[in-house]
Amino acid sequence: MTDQRRAMLRRWLSLSAVLERNIGAPLGPADRVSPADLVATMGRLECPLPAALCEFLLIAGRRADLVGRRDRWVPVEELSLEDGLLVLVRGDTADWGIQDLNDDDPPVVLWSEGAIRPVGVSLSEFLTDRVRTTLENPIAGLMDLARGTEN
Repeated sequence: MTDQRRAMLRRWLSLSAVLERNIGAPLGPADRVSPADLVATMGRLECPLPAALCEFLLIAGRRADLVGRRDRWVPVEELSLEDGLLVLVRGDTADWGIQDLNDDDPPVVLWSEGAIRPVGVSLSEFLTDRVRTTLENPIAGLMDLARGTEN
């Protein structure tokens, strides 16, 4: 097992602990993307999906509220390649995605105003950090309440 793979698995264990502490009910089948849906998506896109993305989708890929309250998680059925970028999270002013679909845990990039910039973290780091921030950051929840966007 590579060091990169070990690090990714540690992040998933960390994610599981965060989820266990912060959501009232354990994740269930409705929160996960099925293996059949993953296969169908890869067939539709005509390319593989990185291991880190597949693993996250199999854990909690249907729980859009885990990656941010204001940003929008792109459902697996709507994933598409846009000029070589697989957009995973859409924001009001920027989108986050990945370009290297052959990497198990590719770096995340930010797409804004027609420019792509590296974020400086791997996909598994990005996803676990987003979930942790979403669930454990009381300031983000208060900001959403003030804007009237609390789910």
